[in-house]
Amino acid sequence: MAVKAKSLKSKPESFVNADFANRVLEGIDFSCKDLSGANFSNCTLKNCNFVNAHIEGANFQGAYIENCNFFSANLIMCNFVNVTFIQCWLDSVDFEKSLLILATIINCTCKGTSFRKADMEKIKLIKSDFISDSFFCVNMVLTVNQNAEIMTVVKRMDAAITQRVRSLRGKKRT
Repeated sequence: MAVKAKSLKSKPESFVNADFANRVLEGIDFSCKDLSGANFSNCTLKNCNFVNAHIEGANFQGAYIENCNFFSANLIMCNFVNVTFIQCWLDSVDFEKSLLILATIINCTCKGTSFRKADMEKIKLIKSDFISDSFFCVNMVLTVNQNAEIMTVVKRMDAAITQRVRSLRGKKRT
C-alpha cells in the first residue's frame, strides 16, 4: 500500500509505535515528529523528510530508503538490519547502539554522525562520505571494498581512533 505526501498532513505530531510495515512511503514530511518505536520493517521510503525527528527504538529491518533526509535525527537503538540507504543525508544523526548489520550505504553523506556503540557488522559502504564521525566502541566489519574511497575512509577512521587513544593516554599521565 503506497502512502503519498498528502496522507499524513492532518495527522498528529506523534507517531509513537506506529506501524508502517510493508508500505511504500513517498514524499512524507516526518520532520520534528516523534516516531519512537515505529515499525518501518520492509518499507520502501522515498523522498521522505526526517529532519530533527525522534525515531529512537524504531524498526527499519529490510527497508529500502532512497533520497531521504535524516539530518539531526535521533536514531538511537534502531534496527537497520539488512537496510539499504541510497542517496540519503545522514548528517549529524545519532545512531548510538543501533544495529546496522548487513546494511548497505550508497552515495550518502554522513558528516558529524555518531555511531557510538553501534553494531555495523558486514556493512557495505559504497561512495559515501564519512567526515568527522564518531565510531567509539563500534563493532564494524566492512565487506568487499567496492572502490578505493572506502579504504580512504577506513584509514581516516583508524587515524582518528589512534589520535583519540593517544590523547586519552596523555591525559592519564598528567
